[in-house]
Amino acid sequence: MKVLQFLLFTLSLAVPVNAWLSSYSTRNRSSISTTTTTSIFEQRIYSKGAEIYPQCNKKLFTLADSFPNGAIPPQAQSILKAKAPSLHQQQIIGEDDAAQGSRRNFILVISSAVAAGAALQLNSVPNEYAMNSASPIKAMGISEAIQWIDDNCDRRFLHAIIASDYSFLYYGVDGAKDGKPSIHTEKFNADLLSLDTYGTKEAVDYFQSVESILAQELVKPSNGHLMTTSPKDAAKWGTAASIWPVNGAHYAWFQDGGLFYPRDNDVRSIVRDDFIVDGKDCGRESLEDALRTDGCEIMVTADNFLVVPASQELELRDALKGSFLV
Repeated sequence: MKVLQFLLFTLSLAVPVNAWLSSYSTRNRSSISTTTTTSIFEQRIYSKGAEIYPQCNKKLFTLADSFPNGAIPPQAQSILKAKAPSLHQQQIIGEDDAAQGSRRNFILVISSAVAAGAALQLNSVPNEYAMNSASPIKAMGISEAIQWIDDNCDRRFLHAIIASDYSFLYYGVDGAKDGKPSIHTEKFNADLLSLDTYGTKEAVDYFQSVESILAQELVKPSNGHLMTTSPKDAAKWGTAASIWPVNGAHYAWFQDGGLFYPRDNDVRSIVRDDFIVDGKDCGRESLEDALRTDGCEIMVTADNFLVVPASQELELRDALKGSFLV
């Protein structure tokens, strides 16, 4: 009985000791986490949750603080004043506000100056290859063509070209006025519904039927152009040239390949499943398969095209392989 009483007495003493230790530990952690300073000369402890930096600086930082002795070089002053006078005035205002302890004007001046400088640089870059330029497009060299393809060509088309071991798509373009075909960009007019294209009403009726079949698709005779995997077939319509559509292009071709017109089978027997559009149908041929098919016509719609004469095809293909575009 005395042993039991001794054990109970010992347990009664242990509870307040544990509670006191827990309370001490909590108070100690609390005091450490709130003991912070921004001075490296004070012996204070930092820990998780400490506010190392003050809420605001006692002194406003201005552009002058970025230079030795606070003296902005004359070159910087003249550039800021000449290129962006409003920003120069803001800098003056920012320096006047320094006594009031505000950092807002300094941040505004610096960020605006950087943006203005970038804009000035961009405005000075020649825009001769711009897609929406109203001025005549300057003829390109092979290196400029590669850069254009990298910057503007429809990526699905480029990937298909590479996957098909660089099989190109061709179009017959009008000859150059000086008789020398050149690399350039061109926007073609959709003419498949025009009587002048094939010269027969039968052809117009045929493409109107195809228009109805592809009415729900993004590519159709009313906005498409017929390209071919055969440079010889393209040469029947003009100067054969490889064609590189811009981003956002769409494609359609017959699953069995061949020409859009004339077809061996009656137009009335043609249905939607006879076409492959954009190569998006699971389990069916892709665009790279169509590019590998000899004499396959592909209907393409795009806002603009890069035109590279077939006479420069070998040079272009070698440059593409060496550029490692993906």
